[in-house]
Amino acid sequence: MTKVQLGVCDAVARHFGVSRATIRAVAEKYFKEIGMDHPVLELDLTQQININISVMCSKNTMPLSSMFFHSKLKKTELYGDIINAFGNACADVLAYYSGGALVVIYEENYYTGVGGILVRGGGEAYVCEPIAHYLESHYPKANYNDC
Repeated sequence: MTKVQLGVCDAVARHFGVSRATIRAVAEKYFKEIGMDHPVLELDLTQQININISVMCSKNTMPLSSMFFHSKLKKTELYGDIINAFGNACADVLAYYSGGALVVIYEENYYTGVGGILVRGGGEAYVCEPIAHYLESHYPKANYNDC
């Protein structure tokens, strides 16, 4: 698995209070089933916490200064991964490292959370935020009694 995929597994484990080994085992099982390394990580956690998360993981990065402006975002190598993640791969989010932080991008027209950035332009709108904030807003711990 790539560094980003391992980071996603670890963030999910931290968020739900599940062991890292358990989440990584689910990821490794997925890659073994499809028979190859793949940028999309499907975490089928229906047996553990009754959720399924699909994350496209990119080795590309983007500096914080490019996250604020759609015109700068489009000039990054990460933009191609964004288009692929939501157009072809049907992932929930795209994960990547920016500096030392694991960040996710997802399609959304508005943002009311904390710690993220809404980027609009050219008929597109994306939210960039730390993965911990994404997990808390989309998968609140209070909804998962097993955690």
